[in-house]
Amino acid sequence: MRDTNTSKKFVLRIRIATVVCGLIAFIIIGRLYVLQIIHGASYAERADAQIVVTRAPLVDRNSIFFTDKDGKEITAATIKIPQGTASTTKERMRYYPGGSLAAQTIGFVAYNNDDVQKGRYGLERYYDQTLTRASENLYANFFVELFGSVKSLLDGAPQTGDIVTTLEPSVQTELERTLQLYDAAWNPNLSGGIVMD
Repeated sequence: MRDTNTSKKFVLRIRIATVVCGLIAFIIIGRLYVLQIIHGASYAERADAQIVVTRAPLVDRNSIFFTDKDGKEITAATIKIPQGTASTTKERMRYYPGGSLAAQTIGFVAYNNDDVQKGRYGLERYYDQTLTRASENLYANFFVELFGSVKSLLDGAPQTGDIVTTLEPSVQTELERTLQLYDAAWNPNLSGGIVMD
């Protein structure tokens, strides 16, 4: 009799603990729903208001790609969110995954005298109009982009998009390595190489 009485108390305690845990989980899920779904937009606006935004962030710049021997595109320059920042941040950085690989050809972006980031050297400068996206087109859907592109083509507006180069990154790496060895051995004032197929 005592054993069944103890087991009934144990089962009752387990049920009470389960109900309490269920209520706590329900309250937490309900609170998260209110915070994220119902009031999420206002909290996102408050977070955005605390961010210092540069005058010309690089959210409107397309990418540059290398092409390997199999025709696969490899990113040479793109936009990246800085590490350790909140997902609501508006600030982006131009990122070159290859580091200095083909840097003399790819170029770079920098601020000009008007605090506007533009291509300053290489492909970044030569194709600045092509790489610069109009900010109103950042969130357009497929059909808007399709018919908008046809209209801008007929109007003679400059086309925007990504740049795909024929630079093969493994060949470029080997060329740069060979030139460094040559420079170390012979100490020339200037050295260069041409790769031909």
